[in-house]
Parts: sequence; structure tokens; C-alpha cells
Amino acid sequence: MINLEKAIKVSKLDFELHKKGDILFYDGPFLSHFYDNSGDEFLMLWVDNDEKYNRWLIIPTDTYLLNLYLSKKYTLRELIFKNDSQIVYYVDINENLDYKRIYISSQKNIPEEYLPAKNSTFVDKYAEEYALNMKKEFSKVFKIHRNIKSHRTFRNFELKRNPNDIKVWKFKSQFNIENWFAPISIIYNNHSEIGIYKYLIHKSNDALINPITTDLYFNQLEIALNKTYLEYENHLPQLMRNMDVYNKLIYITIQVVKRNPNSKHSFDIWKKELSQEDKLMTEVQNILDEV
Repeated sequence: MINLEKAIKVSKLDFELHKKGDILFYDGPFLSHFYDNSGDEFLMLWVDNDEKYNRWLIIPTDTYLLNLYLSKKYTLRELIFKNDSQIVYYVDINENLDYKRIYISSQKNIPEEYLPAKNSTFVDKYAEEYALNMKKEFSKVFKIHRNIKSHRTFRNFELKRNPNDIKVWKFKSQFNIENWFAPISIIYNNHSEIGIYKYLIHKSNDALINPITTDLYFNQLEIALNKTYLEYENHLPQLMRNMDVYNKLIYITIQVVKRNPNSKHSFDIWKKELSQEDKLMTEVQNILDEV
């Protein structure tokens, strides 16, 4: 493997990575999407290997930049240099997926051999299903927020909205995301195999401060609930099919608690806090009172 002369070797990453999905796959993962416990997002690009290790380049990114790549406005090469951190990481990983060597480097010192080609545009036919679904979701959400003109605007997006939009968004994000955290955690503890819940738990802080992330958060929550719903379909009322995401979340959480009494304490604390909200719908309160 190439000697990383201008990189600094470190003992460990200062963040923990969780895989969300593969974007490109050639005889194994080639480009994958990760996130950390703060909800920050990263790409991992395979760049090198020897008889012991595979070397991966870790690139900080965000939803706005990923959308530009998936919509073919940025090449993968451009994407590497567009993030604000100016920092990249290398990890040498063995066959047991252990991080054996870790390096940190400036973007400008990435070896040319490790950089994607200048024409490394996203191509749908070579992409994984995860990437194609993400592309569709981003396209739908970004059409709603067409006034975003730059990465900087994206980072400060809530300050650019008109007062009425801000009022609606603040209610949607602050009330729902803060009050939905507990039931999402309860469901995740019982359905950890559905990884979207873990992602939502770590993404909640970002969703509170960025309206685009908020929309994506609720879209993905609905996807997660629909997957979980299949297990409880025979236990839920027929009315469920026409309810919104919020009621579906509450119904599924109640079923989880009924099956697993260990979750009852967390549920009772959440129910007590939620019941103090002035905006709580009567219908929701009646449902909560059943448990």
C-alpha cells in the first residue's frame, strides 16, 4: 500500500461510525454511507489493500452534498473536496473488520492514486438499491426546499425562511422530535434489527436545527414504522391504516410495551411528560390512557 507520508497516525477515531448502507458495490462494498453518534455523516471509499488490510478513505459529508452527488451535479471526486472540515481519515481494516491503523490528513494531501476519476459521476445502473432509494427521497425533499442555493445556506437554512414557515417548522421539529425520542428508543430496544431507528436516534439533534433534515427524519421514521407495523398488523385496529405517522408510532410503542414489560417504566415517564403538553390531541391522550 502507498506510504501516507503526510498523514498523522492516531490511536483511534474521535467518533464512532455506524453503517447506514452501501452506495456502490464491486466484489464487495466500494462506497458506503455512515453516520456517528452526533448524526454527522460520512462516506467510506475503498482505496487500497495488501495481504493483511483493506484501506478506506473516510470523508465527512452531509445531506446537501450527498444530494448533489446523487443528482449528478458533483462527481465523487468533487464531493471529497466540498466538505467544510478539510480533513479526511484513513483506516486499515483487517478481515475481522478491526480498525488496525488509523491516519488523519488534510484533503489536499490525498494521494492522486486514491482520488476518484475526474468523471466519477454517479451512475444509477452501478448503484445499490440503498443509493437509489436515497436519491428518490432526497429529490422529493429538496424539491420542497428549492430556495437552497449553497452548502452555506443549507447549514443556516432556518434563518432564511419566512416567519410563518419558521413557526410551523419549529412546532413540527421541536414538539414532535423531542417528544418522539422516547418511543423511538423503546421500539429500537425491541427491534434493533431495523437499523433506521438507531439512525433516527442519533439524527434527532440535527433534525431539530435543519428543516431539510427534519423532513428526511419524518420520511425515514415512516419507513421504519411501516416495517415494524407488519409484525403488529393483527394486533392493531383497522383504523390504523388511515392514521398519521404520529398515531402509528404511539400504537406500535404500546404494543411493544405490552409484549415487553421491561419497557413499561420508560413508557410511563414519557407518557407523563407528554401529557403535560398543551398541544396534545385528545385522541392521542385517550390512546395513551389505555396503557
